[in-house]
Order: sequence, then structure tokens, then C-alpha cells
Amino acid sequence: MYDKRYTVLKFGGTSLSTPEKLLRVVELIKKQADRTQTAVVVSAMGKSTDKLIEALNAASSGNRERADQLVNEVGDLACASGAKALKELTDDGTKRQKEITSMVKDLLDPLRQLLFGVSLVRENSAQTMDLILSFGERISARIVATLLIEKGADALPVDSCDWTVTDDNFGDARVQWKESASRIQELMDSWQSRIPVNTGFIGNTRDGRMTTLGRNGSDYTATLLARGLNAR
Repeated sequence: MYDKRYTVLKFGGTSLSTPEKLLRVVELIKKQADRTQTAVVVSAMGKSTDKLIEALNAASSGNRERADQLVNEVGDLACASGAKALKELTDDGTKRQKEITSMVKDLLDPLRQLLFGVSLVRENSAQTMDLILSFGERISARIVATLLIEKGADALPVDSCDWTVTDDNFGDARVQWKESASRIQELMDSWQSRIPVNTGFIGNTRDGRMTTLGRNGSDYTATLLARGLNAR
């Protein structure tokens, strides 16, 4: 019997760090989604967060070349793991691999522009750090959602900042629960029977500035989502 009450699954960066692990994650999500309404929270892949921090530090010291190299490394990890996993799920491997590469490039272009700006002003604030770090989770959510769709599941990527409302304590933001819960309820209607693959760790202030939830923030995101969905 299919259970319409939500189950929330959360996967950390190590679980997403290789093609084999990505495929296992997709298999677990699909298996769960065949039994219950399912929502997912994912962290940044592998060491992406560490590389993004290093990229910001490099840019703020004026080393644009090193910052760009680190962005390339983040993109290479995502493309290599995501594309190889996708190839295992489809007959048209070459074409679909290019789709992953193009998607990752489009996601990272704004990051490159941001780091270029940082290198000009030599600025490294907590607010900028939060915005930089958000890119790792965004890439993960989109790759996992793409793989799920290829697996035959009706999935969509969701930026948790669309529903996680916080104060402006950048780096360790406090969640404004009533507003966040209200937004989750609004989004549920648009998700319907689909699997929302949420970014972990990130939120937004009321005026739309990116924040992060601090240490173990992706676990916190999963807990908030489960509470908002009245999950099993």
C-alpha cells in the first residue's frame, strides 16, 4: 500500500562523491518513493565545499587564476560523477553526458563572475561566503534530480532557500520557523506527487540574501523539512 505521508531522506557529500555512490543514492530514493511520498535533502558533492572556501580565499587575496582553477575542480567532480552515472542509466550516453556538462557550466558561470568581483574589491565577508557555498548544494540537487528522472522517477530540484527563512546572522543563521513552515505548505501544492530534491544548508533572509545554517546545516534542513511536511 502506498503511503501518502512524507518520508524525508538526507544524503551527505560522501554519499554523492562517485558515480557508483550516486547510482546507489538514486536507487535508494526510487525504492523509497515507490512506497511512500518522498522528499530528499542533499549536501554538496565530495570536497566541493572545501574547494569553494579555498576559491573565495584565493579570490579575496587577488589570485583569480587559483580561484578559477578551484571552480574548475568543483565542476570537474560534478561532471565526472554525474555524467558517468547518467551514462549507466541511459542508452544515449554521449548526448546525455553533454547535458550534465552544460548544466554544471551554467550553474558555475555566476560563481565565476562573483569570484571575479571579489578579486577586484578584495572582500571576504560572511555574507559573501554564504553565497559562494550555496553553489555546491545547488549542483548536487540538480544532478540527483536529473538522475532520478532518468531512472523513471518524477523529481525536481528545489533550492531550500525558497522556503528556509532566516535572520541575517551569516554563517550561522537562525531559522524563522513560522514563515518557513508556511512556505513549505505553499510549495507542497506544486510538488504534488513529485520528489523534491532539496539543497541542504542554505536559506534566505526576508529581503532575499543567501544565508547558511552553520555546522551540520544540511541535517538541520532535513529536520526542518520533515517537520514542515509532517513526515513519517
